[in-house]
Amino acid sequence: MSLILFIPLPALIMTGMEPPMQILASMLTAFLAGRWLSGESPGSARGDSIRLLILAPVVTGVRFEGMFLIIAIGLILLTLRRWLYALAFCVLGFLPVIVYGIISVSKGWFWLPNSVLLKATLPSAGSPGGLILSLCYAVMANTRMALHVPALLVAVLLVYIAANGKGSGPRESRQLMGTILLLVGIAHMEFVRPTLLYRYDAYLSTLSILFVGMQLPVLAPVWPRVLSLDTWAVPRNAAAGVLVLVLAFPVVMEGGVLLWQVPQCTTNIYEQQYQMALFVRKYYQGSSLALNDIGAVNYYADIHCLDLWGLASLPVAKAKRSHHYELAEVASFSQQAQVRIAIIYDEWFVGMLPAGWVRVGTWTIRNNMVAANDTVSFYAVDPSEAAHLTHCLREFSAQLPGDVIQRGPYLSWGNEAANW
Repeated sequence: MSLILFIPLPALIMTGMEPPMQILASMLTAFLAGRWLSGESPGSARGDSIRLLILAPVVTGVRFEGMFLIIAIGLILLTLRRWLYALAFCVLGFLPVIVYGIISVSKGWFWLPNSVLLKATLPSAGSPGGLILSLCYAVMANTRMALHVPALLVAVLLVYIAANGKGSGPRESRQLMGTILLLVGIAHMEFVRPTLLYRYDAYLSTLSILFVGMQLPVLAPVWPRVLSLDTWAVPRNAAAGVLVLVLAFPVVMEGGVLLWQVPQCTTNIYEQQYQMALFVRKYYQGSSLALNDIGAVNYYADIHCLDLWGLASLPVAKAKRSHHYELAEVASFSQQAQVRIAIIYDEWFVGMLPAGWVRVGTWTIRNNMVAANDTVSFYAVDPSEAAHLTHCLREFSAQLPGDVIQRGPYLSWGNEAANW
């Protein structure tokens, strides 16, 4: 129930993306590693070791955050002096990353996907002091954006400490899972920037809830003392209760609120992203377009896409990584790609749009909860395209959902005094 309500699983399923698969692969890997390394199940030891080798490339193949899990288990294997297995496990775990890197570099791209390089919080290696400051800043920034992650990790640490010595030593299977989880959590807090729907954090939240739930039977004998009313127990128990509430609050609130918002989130995507895709498929199939939120449009329409945010366009990614991405670069990349129109969020490109681009109209959705911005703008990159774009937007306007707010010259054909 906690996984369904507080991850929350329905929201992840509605994204139509890979986090549920990542959750399953991570749960199986952490569980099998804990059971095998503890030696608690000799009958399944050989099978568990083989299953771990099979799961290793799956974990990183689904999402690259799986590298944290591979490294954590690899470190434990090294401390237990299982050198050969540690080498085989890590090589297989990093195999998808290596294969992707070889193919990507052979095509002139980076070793890692643009999405990883542009979204990750990478430390600055300019100086030792700068490195330390960047590491600390990344943790603080990511904590501020996703309080549920550090709250869960603190809960894991407290349960780990409380369970240790109560029939659960460091080599016990559940405690080994806790060790793996804490190592993964540290790396995740450092390098992974939280995002909408918490899909990057779901596997870590799942492992945390799973660990705490699995250790509750170990801590159960302590509960009668918690309910004691002796002089020292009351303030101690009150403090423990406050701590539980403080740690549980961000998890319950963020997961519960997101679960409540799922219907509105689907409405946002339908009214903005899906309508953009339908528009492009109807009027600009096979054309060159500039976008900054590329998923739905590229899924439904066959276009030549210039991704102005850089996830799918190498020149943009290189410019952003070198911190030389300004108005001149936007104009140059658009010209080279022979872009006809641009569909973008204006707020992402303040001062970066060429003067020759003609804004023909905007769509604004109401009650935005999940789209990166509530207003998307349509530009004729070549001024000669303005008339055709105006005609297309005007014709398409009748099939837009009624809640979408339309503005711009295309609503008043030929009227230069259109209301903006």
